[in-house]
Amino acid sequence: MITTKCVLPTALAIILSAGPASALSIKEYRKFDRERQAHFVSAAVSMTAYIHAANGETAKARCIIGWYFGTNDKSGPGPDQISAETVAAEHVDPERHIEGVILAVTKKACAAKLNSQALASSSGQNASQVRP
Repeated sequence: MITTKCVLPTALAIILSAGPASALSIKEYRKFDRERQAHFVSAAVSMTAYIHAANGETAKARCIIGWYFGTNDKSGPGPDQISAETVAAEHVDPERHIEGVILAVTKKACAAKLNSQALASSSGQNASQVRP
């Protein structure tokens, strides 16, 4: 299982070695081998969660990490969902940016869960009893 302890150093290494920042098209992303694609996406997801945490949105950050990396013995659905959305976006336009796909999928994945928890809290239910 991948943990945030090993992902963050990897994410920083990828970011620092990448050179000047620029968006990466899905077409260019597909030129990476599968391992590099996985590292790229893991780094992007980790940085997305980190940014939310740094902005005080810890529930959203935890949701993203749990959704992508999973918890304990259970893997998260994130990698498969990002892969499926990347394939769909690639069919529409291979010049779309992979970062945009990653951001859209993470936003969608955790929005539903956080909204259901907020509704449960406002209606007096325990948020842990609400299923995503």
